[in-house]
Amino acid sequence: MDQGASSKQSAAGGLGAANAKPGSSAIGQNAAKLRAREAMLHGPIFKTMMRLALPTVVVLIAQTLVNVAETFYVSRLGTDALVGVALVFPVWMLMTMMAAGGIGGA
Repeated sequence: MDQGASSKQSAAGGLGAANAKPGSSAIGQNAAKLRAREAMLHGPIFKTMMRLALPTVVVLIAQTLVNVAETFYVSRLGTDALVGVALVFPVWMLMTMMAAGGIGGA
């Protein structure tokens, strides 16, 4: 009986090992993190900086496009509305930057 139970356990262990996805183990994840860290620390500087800066550049382009669209719509309201936005914008930007600096985002 004991021999049958141990053979069932080894068969179940064998099935579990066969069904495991490659790279899903903790060792595989740690190895992937280590490779990424090594590539960042010892890889080409320009390529690494561009890869890190890309999300920020995309956000800045999107914000610029939104600002241009908002200026277009406000300009359709008239000169007074455009002057009002131009006067309030520096104060609004200062508050935004202070908030970003306060949470460590700047």
